[in-house]
Amino acid sequence: MVAYTFLVSGEAKGHLVYQKYPWCNKWDKIRNETIRQALNVESMWRTQLRWYGHVLRMEDSRDTKRMYSWKPTQKRPPGRPRKRWEDQIKEITQRQEPDFQKVKALAIDRKGWRGLLKRLPNDRP
Repeated sequence: MVAYTFLVSGEAKGHLVYQKYPWCNKWDKIRNETIRQALNVESMWRTQLRWYGHVLRMEDSRDTKRMYSWKPTQKRPPGRPRKRWEDQIKEITQRQEPDFQKVKALAIDRKGWRGLLKRLPNDRP
């Protein structure tokens, strides 16, 4: 899979990267992983995990936390259910800790959560 824009410091700045790095243009068909390694950009799933721990440690009155725990009441459309954010987190952490309840408890403890993030491999799970 090849994409022509990618994330650098939280914004899509693909066009700026092409100007800054002459070895990279949109016709070269370079994989995103290769470009992220060259630019030393943290992987997306690791950023998602850091955010997940942050959300779980938030106060219950915060809007972000309320939206995370909100459950829709309407009937879902037919077909396969869409993957939820928490399901992605389960997939990523499955390698290191199969019990997701332990993962949630670990995310509330900041030091333990950082330890889990460091133990996870750098490649995509």
